[in-house]
Amino acid sequence: YEIYQCDWSSDVCSSDLALVVFNTTTTLASSANPSFTDQPVTYTATVKTTPGNVAVNGGTVTIREGSDCSGTSLGAGTPTLPNGTFAVTVNSQTAGTHSIIACYTPDATHAASTSAVLTQTVNKHAQNLTFNIISDATFDQSPKTFFATSDHTDSTNFPITYSTTSTGICHIPEANVGTAIFDGVGTCTITANQAGDANYLAATPKVQSFQITQGTQSALVVTDPGTVTYGQTPQLATTGGNGTGAVTFSSGGSTGCSVTSGGVLSVTNASASCSITATKAGDANWNSTISEIGRAHV
Repeated sequence: YEIYQCDWSSDVCSSDLALVVFNTTTTLASSANPSFTDQPVTYTATVKTTPGNVAVNGGTVTIREGSDCSGTSLGAGTPTLPNGTFAVTVNSQTAGTHSIIACYTPDATHAASTSAVLTQTVNKHAQNLTFNIISDATFDQSPKTFFATSDHTDSTNFPITYSTTSTGICHIPEANVGTAIFDGVGTCTITANQAGDANYLAATPKVQSFQITQGTQSALVVTDPGTVTYGQTPQLATTGGNGTGAVTFSSGGSTGCSVTSGGVLSVTNASASCSITATKAGDANWNSTISEIGRAHV
C-alpha cells in the first residue's frame, strides 16, 4: 500500500512516506502422504501475511521438487482468495522419498517467503494375483490349461509367468503361457509369479496343485489278417493304444482258430468262426485296454 501525507486545508497530498511491505509466511501441504507411485497427489501452498494472518492475493507461488528454490518446478501460479492458496496435482511419482518446497515470489507490497521442506513418501504399488483352481486330470487329458489374473493389468511390462518343480510329472514349455504338459502320474504343482520393478512390488506368488492319474488308452484295433487258410500261421498285429504295456491276443471260445498270446494264428476248423481280441496292458501312466472283437476269415 502507498501511504500519502495530506494537507486537508489545501487538498495537497504527497507520497513522502515509504511504501509499506508486509512480511509473509508460506506453508505447504500434501493431499496424501504417504502415497503410491500411480496415485495423484495435490500439493497446496498457502501464503498469508505475518503478523495478521491475512490471505495474500498477488505475487507467484512456485511448487518445486527439491530442498530449495532451485529445484524442478511442478507448477506455478498466483495465490487466490479467500485463503491465499495455489495448488498443483502430480499424477504419478517414482517410489522413494521426495523433497517438495513452495517458494513465494512477492508483488510490491509483500515480502518473499519459503515453506518448510515437505518430505513426500511414495511407496511401491502392490500387485495382487488370483490363481484359479486347477481340476484333477487323467494322463490322456494332457495338455492342461490354467490361468492367473492380476489387479495390475499391464501384461506387456508385467506379464504373469508360470513355473513348476514337479519334475517327471509335468512341465511348462512356455513360462508366460498357462499350459502344462503331462510327463507322469502324480501331483503337479504350478506357481504363478508377477515380477515388480522400481515402482511396483513383485506379486506374492500363488500356488495351485492338481492330481494326474492313469489315462485311458486310445482305441486298440486288431489288424485284419485277411483270409487265412488251413496250415497258415500269420502273425497278428494291432494299431492304437498307448504306453509301453505288452499286447496279448485271445481267440476266446472260437472253434475255427486258435491264437497264441503272442499273436500267432492257426486255423483249426475252416468251417467255423474265428474271433480274436487283443489286450494291451497298462503301465505307470496308462490303464489297460481291450480291443473290440476282430474276425478272421478262415
